[in-house]
Amino acid sequence: MGDIHGIPGDVLELIFLLLAWPAHLIHAASTCKRWHNIVADPRFLSLFTSLNARPLIAGSYYNGRYLKVSSEHARPAFVAAASPSPPVVDCRRFSLDFLWSDNVVDSKSWKIVDSRGSLLLWATERYECYSPKWRMDMVVCEPLTRRYKVIPPMVSYSIFCRSRSGPFLLDGDLPGGINLSNFRVICVAYEHHRYCGSMFTPHKLGGSWGRYAMDGQMKMSYFMGRTRGSLYWHAGGRAVTAMDRSTAKLSCSELPEKMEPYWNKQGMELKVTTGRDGEPRILAMAAGGVLRVLALPRGGGDQWELERTIQLSAVAAGLPGYLPSYFAGREESEEVWINVTDAAMVTVSVSTFRDFNLESWAFRLDLETLETELVDIDDGVSDVAFPCELPWPPVLHART
Repeated sequence: MGDIHGIPGDVLELIFLLLAWPAHLIHAASTCKRWHNIVADPRFLSLFTSLNARPLIAGSYYNGRYLKVSSEHARPAFVAAASPSPPVVDCRRFSLDFLWSDNVVDSKSWKIVDSRGSLLLWATERYECYSPKWRMDMVVCEPLTRRYKVIPPMVSYSIFCRSRSGPFLLDGDLPGGINLSNFRVICVAYEHHRYCGSMFTPHKLGGSWGRYAMDGQMKMSYFMGRTRGSLYWHAGGRAVTAMDRSTAKLSCSELPEKMEPYWNKQGMELKVTTGRDGEPRILAMAAGGVLRVLALPRGGGDQWELERTIQLSAVAAGLPGYLPSYFAGREESEEVWINVTDAAMVTVSVSTFRDFNLESWAFRLDLETLETELVDIDDGVSDVAFPCELPWPPVLHART
């Protein structure tokens, strides 16, 4: 067996650049001092980042819920991402107990509503009876450093403000990516026949909310979902509006022209998810249980294309409790909807009203492998993953 220490430095650098996953790079850097020095070099890290755009995901957070069996409330949980052995992260470092001990948030009434980079955004809403007053309290935290920032509440006396999407985390105005000193929070609302944005920007004195000018030509009728890079709205017909999460700039794209009658079909549902390649996908489903997956062209462009068609009756047929009538599209008392839970993962739920009783059934579907799994309708349908990334470039510790 050859001596790996005899490999020239430029050859080692080329090998490290070809590593498929950032986690592999961290393991390589911890092997010996020589490898550490190559990996830790700023020039090398910059080159690796330009060639490998994958973020280093530590894991995902899931909101708490009331358990069906015991009626007890389970607090939000962190689940580490699958990684090569040894694991990259210590789950104990991602505990949220600092939020509970400082009484910052109540896990029963507060929910994680968004994540970006290493940050989590929490929110809770309050309404006043017989009053249009509405209030949203928010907190941004960074679990790895156990720090948080309380955001001044958003308060509105307009009933129309409830017709909104958000809040969402965006990068701050400063270079260097998102962190607890460099982030923004935005809400988009439809008020007085126009779309408007409210933006929170932190500063040394705490931070403040302000109006964010929206392009008057852009429609943002229905929020479809988010990816790591953008937020997406259906603007009606074939039009899709996206907001870049780094710059907050808006852009337009179009759904396939060949399927134009389909986009205005009653009961049609549009959602956005991310494929395991990191690219956005639009999921389109109407009555009949046909799920269409759309993608943007690999070579660039703003016209979405049909990537694959999934017959839900075919993938669900072998699951316990499945009934052929679920996706037949003939029952007016039957509702089918999809919930994006993670990259390339959705939960398909069916509710049927029969003999004055509401019957519900759900399963989890992998959009790429088409593998299915029965889901507890009470405990598992809303298990949305909020990914948390490790800082990049990483802090590397070499062996001596």
